[in-house]
Amino acid sequence: MKIVISLGGSIFAKDHGVDLDYIRGFSEALLSLTSEHEFYIVTGGGRTARNYIDAGRGLGADEKFLDTMGIAATRLNAMILRSALGNTNPNIPARVEEAKTTGREIFVMGGTVSGHSTDAVSAMLAEQIGADLLINATNVDGVYERDPKKDPGAKRYDRLTAEELIKIVKTQGYRAGTSSVIDPKAAEIIRKNRLKTAIVDGRNVDNIISAIHGKIQGTTIET
Repeated sequence: MKIVISLGGSIFAKDHGVDLDYIRGFSEALLSLTSEHEFYIVTGGGRTARNYIDAGRGLGADEKFLDTMGIAATRLNAMILRSALGNTNPNIPARVEEAKTTGREIFVMGGTVSGHSTDAVSAMLAEQIGADLLINATNVDGVYERDPKKDPGAKRYDRLTAEELIKIVKTQGYRAGTSSVIDPKAAEIIRKNRLKTAIVDGRNVDNIISAIHGKIQGTTIET
């Protein structure tokens, strides 16, 4: 299969720096499966991006410039992941049209242009390559009716249609540094292209591997 993974920066880019154990474990798990599948990874910016965006906003920078700062952070994270995968070429792709894999090489990129979150970039990448599966690996275990961090009693959905997903996320909007389970633009691309999508708690690499094997422990977006 061709598999795109949106790897949330919140999973591995912590306040204290990069979680190297996580990056190593994630990389080893995917490398063990490259004889069976092609992998395309988009890394988020996480706390690194938000720290700089918050500082820039406090100094009066406009949203477009703040977004550029966030994109730079996502590409730094992509470089870290590529280091773990054995590829230390510093030239991180800036467009989904550059997507390619060769043998055991895993394609890795960060953000692209202002206004596009890495969720949206992942969905665009899945559209570009004709992906069989899009995995959104985030820091919650699926899509909830309300933010579970604010409302512990919120219901989690095991399955949703793309239309239902859009209704849930459409009120979120987007600005630099936004942190949500998936953004509205990504949801629209999923609906348009009927992308099979799994939203899982990526903090446990096993959840990502299970989704690859068809056992989704999170929310499945039905096509």
